[in-house]
Amino acid sequence: MVDIVGPLIANQTALTTAGWRVEIIPAADHMAAMQAAVVLPLLTDWLQHPQPE
Repeated sequence: MVDIVGPLIANQTALTTAGWRVEIIPAADHMAAMQAAVVLPLLTDWLQHPQPE
């Protein structure tokens, strides 16, 4: 199994400082986190509120 969230959490501050929006979905593995019911609200919010350049 590949740890995806570990490096994301470890580098969250650097990523947000660089302008990335980081969303950690608690208690969800990759299969659970990619379900439409989980990801669509995040994507909709992201599309409606883009980060300033």
